Amino acid sequence: MQYIHPKAIKVWRIHGMISAAISFVLFLVLMLLGLFLFRWLLYLAAGFLVIGLVDFLIFVSVIPILRWRFFRYRINETHVVIRDGIWFVKHTVIPMARIQFVEAEQGPLLRAYRLAKLKISTATSTHHIPALSIGQAQKLRDRLAAFIQASDVDV
Repeated sequence: MQYIHPKAIKVWRIHGMISAAISFVLFLVLMLLGLFLFRWLLYLAAGFLVIGLVDFLIFVSVIPILRWRFFRYRINETHVVIRDGIWFVKHTVIPMARIQFVEAEQGPLLRAYRLAKLKISTATSTHHIPALSIGQAQKLRDRLAAFIQASDVDV
């Protein structure tokens, strides 16, 4: 089983910081409204402050490392195996014959760190390998496409 790229930890930390920043902005807005308009909004503001702090502590410092450590995948000629989860572990086995298409995609954060997400789609669901180097994602995409074509010929 292979690990995803270690830069995934940085990307997930930045994602956690953005989420926490949204909670802090809501805290500030509610705090200002509570000071000048409605006093009861101060309690709601305190709730967003707590949510923001917990969000920052957990989703910036702890969860990215655990997600990277526990996510693994393996691709061979007959199937794709994805192991995901920290507390609730999910093993997914995708037969090559069931794969309909594969694509590599990048959002702004992944592009900044030269990473890509591999999406493997079947008739019923879509599976992700979240953070691969661009070259590795393209190589795996092409490899899976070749396996898919070979299994289509066999059927």
